[in-house]
Amino acid sequence: MNGNEDVDPQREPDLVPRAPRSPGVVLAWCLLAVVVYVLVNIVALQISFAGPRVVDSLLFGWLTFLANDFSQIDFNGENILLAGFLFLAVVAVAVSSGVLKFLDGPSESEPGTRGRLLTSSRLTCRLLIALLVAFSAGTAFTAFARNVIWVVKTGQLLTRSGRPSSARSQAKNQLKHLGLAMHRFHDVHGAFPAGGTFDGFGVGLHSWTTELLPYFEPGGGTGIVGEIQRDQPWDAPVNRWAMRQPIPELLGPSMPQSSWVDERGFAATHYAANSWLLGQNASLSIRDIKDGMTNTLMIGQIRDQIPAWGNPVNWRDPTRQLNSAEAFGSLHTGVVQFLLVDGSVRSISENVDPLVMRAIASPAGGEPVGAF
Repeated sequence: MNGNEDVDPQREPDLVPRAPRSPGVVLAWCLLAVVVYVLVNIVALQISFAGPRVVDSLLFGWLTFLANDFSQIDFNGENILLAGFLFLAVVAVAVSSGVLKFLDGPSESEPGTRGRLLTSSRLTCRLLIALLVAFSAGTAFTAFARNVIWVVKTGQLLTRSGRPSSARSQAKNQLKHLGLAMHRFHDVHGAFPAGGTFDGFGVGLHSWTTELLPYFEPGGGTGIVGEIQRDQPWDAPVNRWAMRQPIPELLGPSMPQSSWVDERGFAATHYAANSWLLGQNASLSIRDIKDGMTNTLMIGQIRDQIPAWGNPVNWRDPTRQLNSAEAFGSLHTGVVQFLLVDGSVRSISENVDPLVMRAIASPAGGEPVGAF
């Protein structure tokens, strides 16, 4: 081969090492990625620039998501099979591309080798990364679209989770924790707490929630127990600081932040007691529940006329139409979640038979219980 030999235009040119990208280009791409990430979070999660919590959400929100929602993922057989199929499909495409490249014949640049193994390995890695990125981007776009549709249709903020199903799961867990606290109280006192305590003059003192505080999980509401004067009304000056402290276990995950306090500024609750079971100075034990613990409502969700958690009049009648004013209700479409005395949680349709609601509201009515 001499220096005057013509170069075949069909021949692939020798691989020439690429010049490294300049630091300015890399920095520009990084800044663009950060800007896009911030904008997507602002739009999808409706984050308002109102303090350092925004920075925490943007930088560490994925950790919070894993901590709160990973335990609620349903690892059923169908999901595992689908995940395994997708993984095997990605691996199969990546491996097959490498094998086909390897079997493509001798390399022109390195005679005696089978294909351009180094180049094909790089291609395989790039293809694998591209498939993973495409899959992640598609998943993210789908979630983003669902979140936007949810906001447009309901007008509700995407608090804690943009998915209604996740909000229902969180509310279910909150009700279960209330049930555990109720049974811890029963184990110590031999009965459930009264719905509300009142003095001899009819002045309201404290609610069933206040009675449960010592039996919550550590960090829930146990830190303010010693600050409450039990012989003074819940809204007396000496108790106002404690009653203005929010208790996360009592704040429904779907409820807007404006409902986290009542009209007087006291910390609110999104759960109320069954007035047939927990009433004024009325304390029942398990043996008093003749209809059975699996057939008797104890606590349910509320969405209207939100009271303070310390208010001793925090009970409602389950026989009132669900999702109507002053009744049990939720932001979940068509259903309200209730804790039963046995500690289980049930989602009950707002169109349930009124006779069924009456049967499961009364602890010892003896009525036949239908499907609910």
